[in-house]
Amino acid sequence: MPVCCTSTNIMPVSCTSTDIMPVSCTSTDIMPVCCTSTNIMPVCCTSTDIMPVCCTSTNIMPVCCASTNIMSVSCASINIMAVCCTSTNIMAVCCASTDIMPVCCTSTNIMPVCCTSTDIMPVCCTSTNIMPVCCASTNIMSVCCASTNIMPVCCASTNIMSVSCASINIMAVCCTSTNIMPVCCASTNIMAVYCASTNIMAVF
Repeated sequence: MPVCCTSTNIMPVSCTSTDIMPVSCTSTDIMPVCCTSTNIMPVCCTSTDIMPVCCTSTNIMPVCCASTNIMSVSCASINIMAVCCTSTNIMAVCCASTDIMPVCCTSTNIMPVCCTSTDIMPVCCTSTNIMPVCCASTNIMSVCCASTNIMPVCCASTNIMSVSCASINIMAVCCTSTNIMPVCCASTNIMAVYCASTNIMAVF
């Protein structure tokens, strides 16, 4: 253990009588810095597990991350980052306990926001596939749309928009299950109204 901590700096391992560390860590457990009494680092990390900073009592980092798994920030107790992300998997922000970011996204797969428990963003979208908003559980946007395929709104479960429309093919609104428009109409082909399933307009 490279350093001894003074009585004002508590590191939970054994040192001399002038240095207080209330519990013993093994020689295979390295905690590289001394934390002040106002900065609690609750566990000993092994040499293969790095917890790089001291967390204040209001900032809890509950696990030791391996050197190959980086958890870059201290999250407050009201902000939980539940897993360690590998260096190739970036989880950029701390999510509040009421906000769930369930997976680590790779650097090529961006999930830009924290979704609340009532809002589901089920997958990581690649940088070329944008899912811009969190949809409520009652509003399903089931797929990632490519940047060339824009689906601008979340459709309610009672309103089905079955396909992603290309930017040159705009379907501006969600159709109800009783009003089916099965395809995207080109911007040069406008169908001003939706026909009910009992009223079929076969061509554009």
